[in-house]
Amino acid sequence: MIYFALFLILCLIIVAIADLKNQKIPNILNVAILVSGLAFSFNQIPITTMLPLVLLVYLMGFFLSLAAEHILQRPALGQGDVKLVAACVPWVGAMQIPLMIALAAGSALLVIWATKAQNNAVAFGPYVAGSVAFIFAAQQFGS
Repeated sequence: MIYFALFLILCLIIVAIADLKNQKIPNILNVAILVSGLAFSFNQIPITTMLPLVLLVYLMGFFLSLAAEHILQRPALGQGDVKLVAACVPWVGAMQIPLMIALAAGSALLVIWATKAQNNAVAFGPYVAGSVAFIFAAQQFGS
């Protein structure tokens, strides 16, 4: 279990750094997080149940992104962020998806408000990574 946890944390740190530097999350990191998450959660939830859930979360994020872009007339949520959220589903579980998204969005909004950021482009990956790390740690090491 510790090797899975270390791998996840390493990937999330790299995701956060890459997104902050380039506003892009490499697909290979999303794939690594997804595949390792499927392996990690295999004993608890069969892959035949987890993969459709991951796909559903991705499609919901994809269409939400399209709708937001249409309404705002500018890109609102990058596809790397959408893929990252979906890839993290096996790590946090189905019941924690709303919390994962709420923590990421809430912390991003808090930082934007606190720094009074004027930049329209905000790297969302670090906030998703932080929320996943927090939820995973709480699940594994909490009481």
